[in-house]
This record gives sequence, structure tokens and C-alpha cells, in this order.
Amino acid sequence: MVAAAGAFALVKRDWLKTFRQEGRCRKGSQEDCIALALRLASGDGVRGDHQRAQQLWAIGMSALDGKCMGGDLQACLRGASLARAEEHRFPQPGLALRLAVRACELGSEPTCMDEAQRLAGRGRAEDEQAFSLRAKACEHGHSAACLHLGELYRHQHIPSPVHADPPTARQYLEKACDRGSGDGCSQAGEMYQRGEGGAVQVQRAVELYRRAVPLLDAECQSPPTERWGLPKGDACHTLGILREKGRGTGVDLQRALDAWKLGCEAGGSSSCLSLGVPPKKIPGLILERFDTGPVSSAVRACGEGQASSCVRAADAYAEGRGVPENGSEADRLRLRAAQLFRDSCNEGQALACTALGDVLKSEIAGKRDLAGAVAAYEQAASLRSKKCDSGEWVECDRLARMYLDGRVVGQDLSRGWELLNRVVEHHGRECDSGADPKRRRAGCSWLAFSWELSDVRPRDPVQALRYYRRCCELETGDDRACCKSAAKLEQEVR
Repeated sequence: MVAAAGAFALVKRDWLKTFRQEGRCRKGSQEDCIALALRLASGDGVRGDHQRAQQLWAIGMSALDGKCMGGDLQACLRGASLARAEEHRFPQPGLALRLAVRACELGSEPTCMDEAQRLAGRGRAEDEQAFSLRAKACEHGHSAACLHLGELYRHQHIPSPVHADPPTARQYLEKACDRGSGDGCSQAGEMYQRGEGGAVQVQRAVELYRRAVPLLDAECQSPPTERWGLPKGDACHTLGILREKGRGTGVDLQRALDAWKLGCEAGGSSSCLSLGVPPKKIPGLILERFDTGPVSSAVRACGEGQASSCVRAADAYAEGRGVPENGSEADRLRLRAAQLFRDSCNEGQALACTALGDVLKSEIAGKRDLAGAVAAYEQAASLRSKKCDSGEWVECDRLARMYLDGRVVGQDLSRGWELLNRVVEHHGRECDSGADPKRRRAGCSWLAFSWELSDVRPRDPVQALRYYRRCCELETGDDRACCKSAAKLEQEVR
């Protein structure tokens, strides 16, 4: 008797619930129409009636659609969520997209970004719509949207519905910076430093780097607060690079390593690589493997005094590549490399000083000699400066790149560009009017190569082709490297 009474009470409750929902639905409550439709579709306390459920669902969603198009943001968000959820048994992806786009237009930045992420990569039309949604999010002040657009306009290798446009890229990256994106500040600074999208502006680059450091530091120190921003591991990696190169801050190798450690712990493969973690120990990292020859040959060459072979063999033992992993042997080989590089550095070889700094900066027996690394880098800069002053243009070029890159001496963009412009002028004179054909050819070749594969300014294949052709005219014999390079570039320039 008690069980029967309980069952009756449940039936009565469900009946009353259905009766009230029916009444409120008739009076225009779209939420009650939708709720009753879902109950009828699933048989939750009522006899299942799929046809009636579809009718009520259509009434409720039509009401939400009308409110959304009339400017009710909450109706847009609710409707898009309902129309997309397959568990509701009435998925309407077209309506979901329409309502989400309207929510984006009404100022919902997260909806813009979420919908763009769903659309991207599905086809050209969808990519264009995703681009439009991100542009709207950027207008509303979303830093990650501005950053993404800047990267699309800057890098041609990223699949994009737009063509590379450096001036526009710089504008979007600066917008991202203004909205609090450390990576936006860093990339915009790099564009001003290299002259991408306009003239080189050293002071503006320095200002942007200075703004980037505290923003990236904050992102690196705390978990990301939004799902479309720069991942924590990437923020730490960029921060480490700025501190290593002295961009916007003094050179600080220890703090660079600290940033990479945080990034690596957060899952950033780039930070792990910068920290010196063996690639095979980085989860999810896929690297192309190169055949560098038997490790035994490198060890033998190391014993014969070839420092670079010591480094190669040490890396192989540290990573277990071609030989069993052996940290003690890797440390022994790195110490041997350091001694050989130090001897050559003390003999006045700037390249050896730089290589010595790189070895000392790496971990040997659990320690890093950062002070020794800085001293070696400074010695390399000093040697190159003296050789540059005495007219060794190769060393002027290398010193200029040291200042522009900042990795070893701290960034000094003004000094770097001053030196690089002197080198360019020298090779220009050699190419135009050098008395010796070999020197003329060398000058033209250097200019061509620097325009084709420059790491300090925007690549310009047209300028590179111009100088390759002039170099080609001066070539003789079978090995006509400039002529081959010119033929290859002509296909690209067309």
C-alpha cells in the first residue's frame, strides 16, 4: 500500500510538472517549451512523443533565435549552446553557428574565439569565417585574437585566408601588445628591429621589448587564464630568449634558464630544448634525425683535438643516440671540448670563444658555469671588435650579428645596424667597382646571400636575384654557384 501511494505521488508530480510546462510554453516561455521537448524526447516522467517534442523544440528555439537577432546576448549564448549539444537529441549546427556569430557581433569575445577555433581548418570558406570572427574579437579587445591575426599576416607558412602583409601584421601585433600580450610585444619589437613592414626603428623595438618582459613574466609565473592565449610553456620560452639576448632587459643567463625550467615543467617542448633536455626525453616531441656518423669516430676525433667532435659525441652519449646513454661520458667529453675551445680562444679565435661559452652554459656534472660563459662571449666580442677595426669585414659582419641577436653580448641594435651597414656598403663597393674580379664576385655573392637568407632583416628574393645575376656574370669554370642560385630564384620571383 505504501509503495503504491509513493508511485501515485510520483505520477501526480510528473503530471503537474508537464501541465505547468505546457501552460507556460503556450504563454511564450521558450525555456519551458525546450524543457518539455527534452522530456518528451527522452520519456522523462512522461510518455515519449518525438513528434510533439520536435514541435515544442522548434517553438522554443525560434523564440531564442528571435531574441538573439534582436540583440539579446544571453539568448544567443543559450541558443547556440542548445543547438550544438548533441545529447539534447535535436542538434542544429547551422543555427548554432548563426547564433554564435550574432553573439560575437554583440561583443562576446570568448564566443568569437571558440567558434573560430571550431571553423578553422575545415575549408576555405570556414577559414575565412574564422578569420572574420577573430577580427571581430580583436576589435572587442581580445589580445589572443589580435596576436593570431598578426601571426597570420606575418608568416606565409601558416595556412591562412590572407596573404602575408608585414605592415598589417605589425599593426595587429601592436594591438595585441596594447591589450596585454607579451608575445605580441616581443614579435612587434622583432619586426621593428628587422625592418619588417617598414623602416628599422631601433628605439621603438627596444620600447616593445621592455613592455614584453613583465607581461611574459606574469604569464610564465602563473597558469594561463584563457584557453586561446599563449600557452605557459611558450610564454616562458619567449621570456627566456629575451633574457638570454638582453632584449628589453639586461643579459641574465640564470633567469633565462629559470624561465625555461618553468616552461619545460609546464609542457613546453621549446623550453625543454633550450634548457638542454635530451629530445627523446621530451614527451610528444618529434625531431628529424640526422645521420651524424658513428659516435666512435667522433670520440676518436675528440681525442685528436677536434673540439666540435667532442660536443657531438657528448650529445650522443647524453641522448643515448647510437650508443647507450652515459651521463658521465657526456660530461667527460664536454670538459674536453671546453679545454680545447679555451685553448683556441686564448690564441685569438673568436669562434672558439663563442663555442666555449655555449659549452660552459650547458650542464656538466649537474652544474653550469654561467659566469665563465659570459666571460667567453665577451672575449669573442672583444676579439671581433679589434679585427673589425683592422679591416676584417667577415669579423665586422659577425660582430654586427652578435649585437643584433644579443645572445652573447646583450642587444645593442644601434651598434649592430651601424656595423652591418658598414659591411653592406663595403661589399656593395666591391661588387660595383672592385679591381679584382674575384673580389667583385665575392662582394656580389655576399649581398645576394644576405638578401636571400638574412637572419637580421626581411628576406628579399628580388634583391637577391639581382646580385646573383651580377655574380653569375663574373663566374668561370664548372662550379657556377651564383648562376645555379639565380636560376632557382628566378622560378620563385616569377
